[in-house]
Amino acid sequence: MLNPSATLLIIDDDEVVRVRLASYLEAKGFQLLQAPSGAQALELLDSGKPDLLICDLRMSNMSGLDLIRQLRAQGSETPVILLSDSGSTTDAVQSLRLGAADYLIKPLDDLAVLEHSILRVLDDSTLRLENRRYRETLEDTKRELQASLSLLDAKYTAALTPELVGQQ
Repeated sequence: MLNPSATLLIIDDDEVVRVRLASYLEAKGFQLLQAPSGAQALELLDSGKPDLLICDLRMSNMSGLDLIRQLRAQGSETPVILLSDSGSTTDAVQSLRLGAADYLIKPLDDLAVLEHSILRVLDDSTLRLENRRYRETLEDTKRELQASLSLLDAKYTAALTPELVGQQ
């Protein structure tokens, strides 16, 4: 399900790659933000809330893995798709363990692969959010029912107490 209002943040120190991805994804209806570094991405995250990050794994100053670590340390659950030009299994495993939603290998000759990944990750993110909201609603309802049950129990006990007192 395409969310045309979804905002994506592309983080890559290679301007050619960043612009190519942004052009393709804008044509597909996404809102785009761009950052040439992890530090600038963090600044953009402070001023706006993108729905998804697309980040190069290897950048100067802050790697994609470092960015994910910092985001998770801040409590952010924003999904991240990492792009890497090395097909390293170690990098892929480490990325996924840190919480990357997907790991794609550059060059992305067919950008439809990226688009498919974005749609899948956005759907998954939406389902997780809905699931959390349902759990919270269920917990609230459970607390309300427990409070009502306690109140009914107290009223029932109070109503029986005079009868028991009279029987003694």
